[in-house]
Amino acid sequence: FPGETEAEFEHLLDFMREAKIDRAGCFAYSAVAGATANDIPGMLPLEVREERRARFMAVAEAVSSQKLQQRVGATMQVLVDSAPALGRKGGIGRSYADAPEIDGVVKL
Repeated sequence: FPGETEAEFEHLLDFMREAKIDRAGCFAYSAVAGATANDIPGMLPLEVREERRARFMAVAEAVSSQKLQQRVGATMQVLVDSAPALGRKGGIGRSYADAPEIDGVVKL
C-alpha cells in the first residue's frame, strides 16, 4: 500500500504467522483510474510491491500447508463432487469451508 514501510509489512507477516491465517490472497497495489487512493503519497516501486506480494504469498502458503497437514487422515463431512468408478477407491469432495473452483479439494 502506498507509504507502507518495511517494518509495517513485516508486522503483517508476523500477524499472519501468529494468527495462522491459512486462506489469504493478495495483489500488488496499483493505481485505479479515479480512485482517491491515487493521491496517497509514497507509491512504492513496482519491484518492491511485487517482492512483498511474493513474500506474503509464501507465508500464506506455508501456513496453509501446515494446517492442511494436520487434516490428513481426519474424518469430516464432505460434499462429494465426483465419485470413483464402481469398485474403485478415490473420489473428490469439499468441506463446508471450501468453495468450488477457488479452494482446495478433499481426496476421498
